[in-house]
Amino acid sequence: MFCQVQHTPDTIKVIRKATEAERKLYRVPLWIQGDDIPECCGSPMFFVGQIDDDRLCAEAPEGAKLWWHDGASFYVFTCSQCLECKAVGQQF
Repeated sequence: MFCQVQHTPDTIKVIRKATEAERKLYRVPLWIQGDDIPECCGSPMFFVGQIDDDRLCAEAPEGAKLWWHDGASFYVFTCSQCLECKAVGQQF
């Protein structure tokens, strides 16, 4: 959602659904299963980007030990304190 601060700073109003460009500009994840923000150094990590894989794979690729059989998204985060990076994967 695209929000706008109202006359008092603690009040916001939803204006409209955010565009794809705005979602990327403001680095907002589009969760499949719900928020799953990792923590590091005692604080939530910062969202860096999202990698979407919407190709369906009915059979395991040759030599694969693990594979996604449905569409999936991977969410990449970083810690502002120690610069640790983590990824969270979700699938349909």
